[in-house]
Amino acid sequence: MSHLFSSLLLSAAVMTWAPSAQASSWKIDTKTSKISIIATINSASAQGQFEKFSAIIDFDPEDLTSANIKVDVDLTAVKMKDPQQTAILGSADWFNTAQYPMATFTSTTIKATGNNTFEMSATLTLKGKTLPVTLPFIFMRNSKKARATGEFTLMRNDFKVGVGQFSSGSTVGFEVKLMIDINAEQT
Repeated sequence: MSHLFSSLLLSAAVMTWAPSAQASSWKIDTKTSKISIIATINSASAQGQFEKFSAIIDFDPEDLTSANIKVDVDLTAVKMKDPQQTAILGSADWFNTAQYPMATFTSTTIKATGNNTFEMSATLTLKGKTLPVTLPFIFMRNSKKARATGEFTLMRNDFKVGVGQFSSGSTVGFEVKLMIDINAEQT
């Protein structure tokens, strides 16, 4: 589940930026944006959401070399549909929020893959480990407002999330899907 949360963070970051004539700064509308996760627990879907995150977004689709996106996700503010799952995620076996309260997604490159579609290469730092990730996303702009959506899958065990009795992947699957739906306004 933790890996999925990390993925959501990454996805949220990507969805938040919007194109302009010059590298522009964008502010996330945190009331309407969301970073969601889906994990598999005992063969059933477990869904959740990161309720607190922030981002620095500079993005111009005409000059992708100047793009800069950084998203910080508050791991203490994850909420699963099942309260028992929410309660365990902060523990040392999962996010270990006492030592690692934040996850950070930082863009390295962004490339256009089609009309309004992009692919972001980035690093994700979670539970003290930094690994490369790739987030495909769709970007739609209407004047000074934009919406980005995307998703990708991470392996939670790559970040040592879900260790101890959860390390085998038999109860909680290794794959975690991260989904972003970000609304932003040009600043």
